[in-house]
Amino acid sequence: MAEGKLARVHRGDSEAIELEGEEGESELDLSFGDEDQKVSIALVGRPNVGKSSLLNSLLGEDRAIVSEIPGTTRDAIDTHLRWGRSDIVLIDTAGIRRPGKVASGPAAERYSTLRALKAVDRADVVVLVIDAFDGLTAQDAHVAGFIVEEGRGLVLALNKWDLLEEKTGRTFDEYTAEIRADVPFLDFAPIVSISAKTGQRVGKVLELAVDVWGERRKRISTPELNRVMRAAAVRQPPPPGKLGPPKIFYATQVRVAPPTFVFFARHADQVHFSYQRFLENRLRAEFGFDGTPIRLVFRERAGGRSDPGGARGRGVARSPGRGPVRGAGKPRPVGPLPSGPTPNGPPPSGPRPARASGGATGSSGAPGTRPAPGNKPARGVAGSVKRPPGRRGRPA
Repeated sequence: MAEGKLARVHRGDSEAIELEGEEGESELDLSFGDEDQKVSIALVGRPNVGKSSLLNSLLGEDRAIVSEIPGTTRDAIDTHLRWGRSDIVLIDTAGIRRPGKVASGPAAERYSTLRALKAVDRADVVVLVIDAFDGLTAQDAHVAGFIVEEGRGLVLALNKWDLLEEKTGRTFDEYTAEIRADVPFLDFAPIVSISAKTGQRVGKVLELAVDVWGERRKRISTPELNRVMRAAAVRQPPPPGKLGPPKIFYATQVRVAPPTFVFFARHADQVHFSYQRFLENRLRAEFGFDGTPIRLVFRERAGGRSDPGGARGRGVARSPGRGPVRGAGKPRPVGPLPSGPTPNGPPPSGPRPARASGGATGSSGAPGTRPAPGNKPARGVAGSVKRPPGRRGRPA
């Protein structure tokens, strides 16, 4: 399989990304040559973190109203931007407050929050704008968790970087390490420090967003995927569950945006969450998937059994060709046998005697009656109870 590589092509002040590969093959499904291809990028975050200022800085004009008063933007605004050979749709959204304040606030704020969440649903990549002066808050983590659950690409933008004083060469690294420690489930999202007011590194936001858009459409062939998964299983076998250690037979990618992988295994429901996290980390280490969530689905292999004793218990018939079937001998007689010739002779003529109700006859021979207490008939006399012959016996 040919390995593709990214090449940046500068055209004036804009920057496009092309994919160069061997024989036209590529790992990334970046169809930038298609004029109709559009990349939807939503700008979300808490109120007054600089989302509208970032939009104006990217467009180079005052497209959105900017004010220091929180809640100025009430509705999601779509703006089309030509960036290189790709069409980008920038979606400016209203600030998302905490659920408690939204519920107790005016109706207009509730509708604004709903429109912002719907903008996340129809976007390919979401840029979560964070106030660098305040740092990552609990509300920021809550919004980021919603974005990951929706399966959208994610870029973290630390805005208002110019307001930080006494910055050093390690300030950004310290901020990044703190964010990774506070929200470890966002370790795949790229982080960039920007200043929407001065325009510092705002173009990097679009560059990362387009890269994430391509990562969401990356396809991995099944042989290459199983090679990596077999190596991961050898390196770290799955921990045993209640029914024994799970065994992964093979995996395949079933969809993109977000990348979704199905693992067929024995005891699939016993695969621990920590081992799923281990497999996800191996996928990212081998194939990238920067900025996009990954879906892992574990299914029981067709024909497999989760209950080890469900079909091998005692007294259960086995399939043909595997020896005699237990309990499949000749049926035993359940009543008095008719008198007549030997079993090899012709069948007796006349009506067949009625079967006794309850499996016994009385002393008078009448069916359905029992002998009186203390008057048990002797063996061998008329009217006595006959014992059915065994499996190997023959009728007298």
